[in-house]
Amino acid sequence: IEIRGKIARQRTSEMLSLSSDPSSRTMTVDGMTFTFILRDNFIWLYSTASQSEILGRIERGQDSVTLELTGEAIHIGLLEAATVATFLLQCRRNMD
Repeated sequence: IEIRGKIARQRTSEMLSLSSDPSSRTMTVDGMTFTFILRDNFIWLYSTASQSEILGRIERGQDSVTLELTGEAIHIGLLEAATVATFLLQCRRNMD
């Protein structure tokens, strides 16, 4: 995976590395680290700097997948990386 100017070329398992807690993965974009946490039928996106600040969530519906991002997430440049991460997290393939 590579997102020009955001994430250097790396394996999928490195872009979305599994945390010690198997229900979460981390991603680093532009030197900032973010966490995706599975909770309450959503995958929540947080900054590791402040886990109280939700930056977005992913929801899988019967026929769709929805990515919702906050204005702050867009402002700090997460749109492309979160879109790619959403695809990878929802494609149901083993990335590790």
